[in-house]
Amino acid sequence: MSKKIISLLLASTLLVSVQMTGTSSQAVAAEMAGSVNVDNLVDVTPNHWAYDAVKTVVQDLGVLAPKTATRFMGNDTTTRYEVAQAFYNTAKKLESSTGKDLKVTGDKRQVTLTDVDSNNSANVSSVVNEYGIMQSMPGNKFMGNEKMTRYELAFELNNYISLLVKKIGRSSYDPNNRADALTDVKEEHWATPAIKNIVNNTGIMTGYPDNSFKGYQTLTRYELAAVLRKFVDYVDKYLIAANVATPEPTAVPTVMPTEVPTPEPTATPVIPTKKPLSTFDLKLGGGVTTGYTDNTQKQLGLIYIPSAQLDLRFGAFQIGGNLDYSIYGNEFVPFTKVPGLTRLRTGADLGWRIFGNESEEDASLYIGVGYDYMRWMGTNYTYANHGPRARAALEIPLGSVLSIFGEDTFVYYPFAQAGFTNNVQWRNEGFAGITIPAYTLFSVQLGYKDTRYVLTGNTQVYGDIGGIANLRFRF
Repeated sequence: MSKKIISLLLASTLLVSVQMTGTSSQAVAAEMAGSVNVDNLVDVTPNHWAYDAVKTVVQDLGVLAPKTATRFMGNDTTTRYEVAQAFYNTAKKLESSTGKDLKVTGDKRQVTLTDVDSNNSANVSSVVNEYGIMQSMPGNKFMGNEKMTRYELAFELNNYISLLVKKIGRSSYDPNNRADALTDVKEEHWATPAIKNIVNNTGIMTGYPDNSFKGYQTLTRYELAAVLRKFVDYVDKYLIAANVATPEPTAVPTVMPTEVPTPEPTATPVIPTKKPLSTFDLKLGGGVTTGYTDNTQKQLGLIYIPSAQLDLRFGAFQIGGNLDYSIYGNEFVPFTKVPGLTRLRTGADLGWRIFGNESEEDASLYIGVGYDYMRWMGTNYTYANHGPRARAALEIPLGSVLSIFGEDTFVYYPFAQAGFTNNVQWRNEGFAGITIPAYTLFSVQLGYKDTRYVLTGNTQVYGDIGGIANLRFRF
């Protein structure tokens, strides 16, 4: 970045800090702006890969604040609130240094956001309604605590660049075709036009060495600092410097950075951003089922089943594990009589999300394989078995209100326990239900579970069926 523009931005820090005293979070950011010595941050050492970027955006420009006086906490995941604050800060500094009003004019549509706290309301409303850089989520929500993905950041940077090109002037950046080599950027994806513009015509974001963009991946604060530094460098070198001789708008139409014009930023985006896929999917609950035999439908008493299941989602890959503990209401399993009977089942699997690996709002299909352990315990009675398992799960959101969910797990038990005539050969467990709401942080899952198992050398099918209710947390 040129010394001239750095000086202009630094000089504007005082002016921006006066304008930012409207809310407590902005006041803190303004107080931090330009006053932090990056060498006092114990987690940003000079040999750290992001040191120069953090020094620029935190110490030199003050557009991104550390989380404490001594820690930047760069490995923390970036939220939409943090990006909104950083975009707001850079917009105010650019207005002060260039003398231009960057606010969108001629568009009176205003979005009233229903979930923004008082500490962030001013800067969020500004970047959404005044500058048109960021956009609301469905239902007039901002979801400021949600993680920021590379897809979202590319889309919003594209809005920002379009705004600056319109207000400041054309870019002198030499375009390229690097985005054509990105293997996971599909033509039909909603963020593809923005990704191509940002990669080919600005260089602010690029792909990975394996020619992937990894758009569903969230960003750390270190990565946000690096992107912000590239953004400021681009604006300095290719926008401000290229238009310094003609600061006022001319009669010649502004040339957009790409041959295909990027839509002008508005308060409501052309393509709304979807809620990104959460990493953690936790279900806590249980149910009450009734034991039975298939050939006689003889009921064998109630079974109380507290349970827990955790799935970790990493794009197309998923790791899952579950645990349930069954308490029998009488002394019977279908094939033997045991006082004080309980059952423990646990297992884990690794698999692939065939589709639906980017957003909670998309239909998804998971198929995985793993291992399972089962143990019955009672008075003077212990039986255990284990074996490989396969699991498939399908979820279809119906808008934001609810989603339909189905799951099936099949386990084969090859290890017969010596001394037992009633060894379990296989078990199949199916679950069907709904999740309300469809994809929020907290939801309720209601459904029906059917468990069946067959003994070795016996065609009789045993099992239990009944209702299940879970509290579901996705974050």
